[in-house]
Amino acid sequence: MFYLLPLMLERVGILIIVAFLLSRMTSFRQTLHHEDRLPAKLLLIVIFGVFGMISNYTGVEIHGGAIGSEIWQAGVQVDSALANTRIMGVAIGGLLGGPLVGLGAGLIAGLHRLTLGGYTAAACSISTILAGLVTGWIGRRFRRSDPGAPWRAVAIGILMECVQMGIILLIARPFDAAVQLVSVIALPMIVMNGFGTLMFMLIIQSILQEEERTRALQTNQVLHIADRTLPFFRQGLNPASCREAASVILEATDADAISITDREQVLTHVGAGSDHHVPLHSLATQLTRSVLEQGRMSVATSKEDIQCFHDGCSLQAAIVLPLQVRSGTVGTLKLYIRTRTAGPCSAGNGGRPWPPVLHAA
Repeated sequence: MFYLLPLMLERVGILIIVAFLLSRMTSFRQTLHHEDRLPAKLLLIVIFGVFGMISNYTGVEIHGGAIGSEIWQAGVQVDSALANTRIMGVAIGGLLGGPLVGLGAGLIAGLHRLTLGGYTAAACSISTILAGLVTGWIGRRFRRSDPGAPWRAVAIGILMECVQMGIILLIARPFDAAVQLVSVIALPMIVMNGFGTLMFMLIIQSILQEEERTRALQTNQVLHIADRTLPFFRQGLNPASCREAASVILEATDADAISITDREQVLTHVGAGSDHHVPLHSLATQLTRSVLEQGRMSVATSKEDIQCFHDGCSLQAAIVLPLQVRSGTVGTLKLYIRTRTAGPCSAGNGGRPWPPVLHAA
């Protein structure tokens, strides 16, 4: 039994490394924040289903109470079984994504385990699908951001492992072999799956906390910019006041250039491209006119969208924001960058925000 603990720890470590790498990916972070949408749920099903498959392949083969040495299990002998971390991934998927994700991940991992064979294949397959259903149902009320969420997840994971041991005893035959197997694998699997669940949930919580800190910093930055620019905007949209406001925004956001317009002309342009983006010229781009007409932010992701035809212009992308007074659009704020990574919250500015609408008073 105790010889199995370090082997199981290695298998848990593999999944924790994969989970950590996923946590660094923007797409995975976005999925966690939109898990109520069908595309996100489908992606979570695939992710946690693959976690279960990896657990099956990296399981430790148990033959007559003896522990195998193979690292990768492409198949299991008829009279052998696997000790693995499969329930961990399925349970976490269910808790995070709800019934659909739990069932989907459980089916992928459970049916894959069935294909590997062994006298516990059917029992393990059933217990995996059941774990997905149960944790998915619990996941509807599971608050992952609560301080005690990781420990509740550990308790749920341990319970699912205990259920799996019971199903093995009920279904796997011969019964004597099932009893011997459970006596060998129960404690290591319960302990290591509980530990892995704790580590995984701590990673998930760290993602959520980072996002909360980012939002707090963004809110603070927006308020700071508004506080510094409001005195200039209160003077009205004129070249002098707009030049001061644009300089403040350029400094605060690290954008490469800032332009401010009214409904008829460019009032100021500071930063890169100042040699040919000359103030007091009439509006030349359809992008700006569209924002003025619709009152909604627009993003240009290419030089063609910006419609600057100067050969030496280094500006490649822009965000155009409406300036509003009493719900009416009176001008625009344009933030230019030299790269093509413009987005609604950051564009070459280290992730610092720009307010989607600046209200002039």
